[in-house]
Amino acid sequence: APGAPYRYLLTPKSMARAEEQGISAPRVLGFLERSSETAVPASVKRAIERWSENGPEARLQRTVVLRVKDAEILEKLRANARTRPFLGESLGDFAVLVKEGQWEELRLATAQLGLFIDDF
Repeated sequence: APGAPYRYLLTPKSMARAEEQGISAPRVLGFLERSSETAVPASVKRAIERWSENGPEARLQRTVVLRVKDAEILEKLRANARTRPFLGESLGDFAVLVKEGQWEELRLATAQLGLFIDDF
């Protein structure tokens, strides 16, 4: 309908797509400024500028976290040749990322060591 507002969703993917098409971040900002009846929010301007300067700076990911009651348990799992390959980045003394798609293998390996892991 004439006069109906448009919504633009700015995401890392949409900014990357624009960049691939030769549309620079300043050009995106200029377009938003020209086509909006109100000022572009400062946070949106800054996000576009940051993208232009740094590219994607953060991302969300789905992951499995192993949490233990005692830090010693995690130390033993890291030291053990059977369980170490399944463990990723440490999230402190009591938690570690489990490598993608490997939580079931980790659970089996820990069971063989006498440690049951409760799952979801």
